[in-house]
Amino acid sequence: SISEEEQQRILSEQKMGSFKKGGGGSSPASKKKNSKAKSSTEKPKPPVSAMFIFAEEKRPKLQQERPDLSDMELTRLLARMWNELSEKKKEKYKNLEMTLKAESEKQSKEDKGKLPETPKTAQDIWQQS
Repeated sequence: SISEEEQQRILSEQKMGSFKKGGGGSSPASKKKNSKAKSSTEKPKPPVSAMFIFAEEKRPKLQQERPDLSDMELTRLLARMWNELSEKKKEKYKNLEMTLKAESEKQSKEDKGKLPETPKTAQDIWQQS
């Protein structure tokens, strides 16, 4: 019973909320966790969307300007800002998304071509099994 534009806004707000719950992204805390060596069983994360790139770029400034907003309210505001953004301005973020996606695909192809490291000692073999 609501307009298509309102439905899109609500969906985008829900998507942004799920990003925060998932703990992914490029926050300094997640970068510290990801800086450790990757194990062979760890799957690469898919590249982030254009909207998420926009939100991560604008979030710090909005947090400074509006410290009274909760994370959820901030996410909703960012989603509204994204929906109100012109297609021309969205293009910048869509190009970044395509670049990240291409890099991710290239990296995954390179990773698939590599063989896992062979164990050196009997203890290594036992620990891997």
